[in-house]
Parts: sequence; structure tokens; C-alpha cells
Amino acid sequence: MKEIEQLLNKLPLAQLQSNICLDCDGAQLYVDGTNGSLSTVEVRDVDAVIHVSQEHLLAILHGDESAVGLFTSGQITIDGDVSIAFRLKDILG
Repeated sequence: MKEIEQLLNKLPLAQLQSNICLDCDGAQLYVDGTNGSLSTVEVRDVDAVIHVSQEHLLAILHGDESAVGLFTSGQITIDGDVSIAFRLKDILG
């Protein structure tokens, strides 16, 4: 998760304007999309939970995989507001 956190910290996460939880193989990483910070401490009132393996998330962050492709193939699932997940996809590139 350390590499994932480092890569996510380089992105303009405050553009999300929403809180999300990235659930990667049972480890949660919370994105505060209002101030652009990351935390492993549970954040209440998340707008969406994105379930993705660490391997796939790293591949997305490195540009080797498409978040949309993984979503449509069922490798990424989303609980909550799907539109927020698509905003995250726009930030990831």
C-alpha cells in the first residue's frame, strides 16, 4: 500500500470534492476529496467504496491498465455513488 499512497499523493485529489474508500484486498485507504489527503484511519460518510486489488490499482496508477476496462470486466466494483468513481478515473488519467 505504501507505493499506492505515494502515487496517489501526487494527484490533485481535492478535485474529487467527495470522500471515497479504496478497499484493496481488505486494506482500506480513505481519500478525503475535499482537502486532498489520504488516511488509513476510517472516515465516516464516504460517498463511494471502490473495491480493487492492489495489483490492479498499481497498474492503473502506472498507466498499464484502464480503470474503465477493469470496471467493465468486473475487476473493480463500486458501492455508492458511481459518478464519484468516474471523477477519480478522470484524475488518474
